[in-house]
Amino acid sequence: MPQSTSDPKLGHPIFQGPLPIELALEEVPTPPKYKYYELMEDVPDTMTTVKVLKKEWDTLNLPVGERPDKSEAGVVTTGDGFLDSPDTEWIAGGMHLKGPDYFAIGRQGRLLQWGFYGTPDEMTETGQRLLINAVHYIHGFRDHPILTTREARPREGLATSLALLDNYETEDMKEYYDTPEKVKEAQERGLAFSFGDAVPEAARGDREERQAWYAENEPYLYWDGARIGSEYGGKAYFRLDGRFRIDEDARAVGIANNDPALLERAVADLREGVEPERAQRLLSRYTGLSHDSADDWQGWLDETGDSLFASDWGGYRFRAAQGPGGSDLLSSSRFAVDGGELENLSVTVSPAVEVTMSTTTDGETTLAVLDFRLEPGFWIYAPGSDAEFEFGVRAPAGFGLQVAGDPVLPKVDGQGRMHGDFRVEVPLEGRGVVATLLVDYQACDETLCHFPVTDARLMSKVET
Repeated sequence: MPQSTSDPKLGHPIFQGPLPIELALEEVPTPPKYKYYELMEDVPDTMTTVKVLKKEWDTLNLPVGERPDKSEAGVVTTGDGFLDSPDTEWIAGGMHLKGPDYFAIGRQGRLLQWGFYGTPDEMTETGQRLLINAVHYIHGFRDHPILTTREARPREGLATSLALLDNYETEDMKEYYDTPEKVKEAQERGLAFSFGDAVPEAARGDREERQAWYAENEPYLYWDGARIGSEYGGKAYFRLDGRFRIDEDARAVGIANNDPALLERAVADLREGVEPERAQRLLSRYTGLSHDSADDWQGWLDETGDSLFASDWGGYRFRAAQGPGGSDLLSSSRFAVDGGELENLSVTVSPAVEVTMSTTTDGETTLAVLDFRLEPGFWIYAPGSDAEFEFGVRAPAGFGLQVAGDPVLPKVDGQGRMHGDFRVEVPLEGRGVVATLLVDYQACDETLCHFPVTDARLMSKVET
């Protein structure tokens, strides 16, 4: 329910223009709940805010349940694990009932979160100008892909869960947990949610013991689970079901499982015959790939190493911000913001799928080629199958190059599914130096289907 931004990144472009903003900064008491969401850092007694909405709330007594002014709640998103992808920005927090790392204004790829609920006439002049600047800013990322989606619980989320164990002992919670036994039962439920039946004894200790345990084990934590699909009211929903574990393989080599040096060490061990099975486990676990030899793994590292980033969100995997053939995913935002030359904007990434586009012409015929790369075990349903959501491709209306005929698809299996690495050829007509296509697909395996991807925008130069 943010009404003000908290600890805003005042150097961020949305505070700089295009509309000038006179920032009236105010120090306000930090909401009491904030300290129960933070395990490793001290929460300050006051926070710097910028008032966005005109409504007045006492930050020490934020409304719970029905609001006195009958207003709708705003939106905040947890910062746990959010910044482990290079296409994300935490811009400003908010005054709410969550913790200090939750944000009201943030960006992921081409998506902007504006968490303040209210019409422009319910905003301060600062809020109105800030909203316009935010819209202007996100427009510059209109062709930016989304590098990762939530496939797992981040390790920072475990730190939050361990911190929240203290919340059960507060005065506010005595209505529900009025005896030491009830407090203990609630804490055990929280620990079981995080660890299953393998709760580390130190996690049951006081705050200092939990802090020490987390600091020691944080580099080797991973989440062992999956995104489970279910249906309610005719709509598909997903939940993350799993438990936190400690990777003893990573601990054995003494390198954090989100440090690219772990992959380099595993390749070296594989080449030298040092614990080769452990090396293969580490490489497969944190890339989702499978190669037979150290040379093959080294080739993959040489191709992607400079752009690798570790994503807890993305399933505790190393992912590349650079696609096959050297296409830099982040360059799409540079093109949109700076208006520079189009350069290698051909890759989009979604769960389990990479797509690379190239376009050629001989002056008479123009052909776009889409190269798909699916993680092992996944498929995409082709047109003509019995699936509810099928592959589709088209050009945006009004663009110089349009689709001239049915795409040429790869061979499908008996259920109309396209597997592995495959190519789709799309004939184009018209004129243009840049080809733009919108692609729809859904990646499925034997356990679940990811959310459908619609209007995934692919761009490439037309080469002769």
